[in-house]
Amino acid sequence: MPPQTPRKVVLDTETTGINPQNSGIIEIAAIELINNNPTGNFYQQYINPHREIEKGAFDVHKISNEFLQDKPSFKDIIQDFLDFISSDTLIIHNADFDISMINTELSRINLKPIQNDCIDTLITAQRKLPGQKHSLDALCKFYNIDTSRRQVHSALVDVQLLSQVYAQLVGQQQQQFSFSDDNPFREELKNKHVTGNQIIKKPSDEEQQKHQLFIKDHFPSS
Repeated sequence: MPPQTPRKVVLDTETTGINPQNSGIIEIAAIELINNNPTGNFYQQYINPHREIEKGAFDVHKISNEFLQDKPSFKDIIQDFLDFISSDTLIIHNADFDISMINTELSRINLKPIQNDCIDTLITAQRKLPGQKHSLDALCKFYNIDTSRRQVHSALVDVQLLSQVYAQLVGQQQQQFSFSDDNPFREELKNKHVTGNQIIKKPSDEEQQKHQLFIKDHFPSS
């Protein structure tokens, strides 16, 4: 096995349902870690799944079919996403679900499955904290991580929280995460440790504004 690079990617998805065979991805988000610290580089995209969102899933994330009508299809965003994650290690909570969802979507457009190494923080937490609850919310509560923005599920919010949980699980103090271009750690970390072909997919100004409106609507206390 090749030596592990200092770059990892924290990943999460939101979906139309819980069965990969008849569900689709509606939001995918990932943030870059270098030596387990967030650089501020991230990927986030809403996706039109071309199928109805199940009521149970909508109750979790509150993302509607109407909101997704003008969003791109999975096949239109997949190359940017694959370029972002590259071949680096993925950090996912309940990884089997997200990987299965992604690979099912890839199979629908006749692409090969991703085969990145993966750290499942659910399994890590179960081993490190036996007897505790191991949901993302429970782990945030255990580690005193602020979840005030997580009133509904959002892949973009969840990857921020998961990066902090992961740092706690591996016993590392994390530098402050920021999506802003003036994140003081971004260029320093990238210049020192950047590896591989990384294409950073950043939302346009219009997409940023739409996302901020979505966050404001669904996370009024943030």
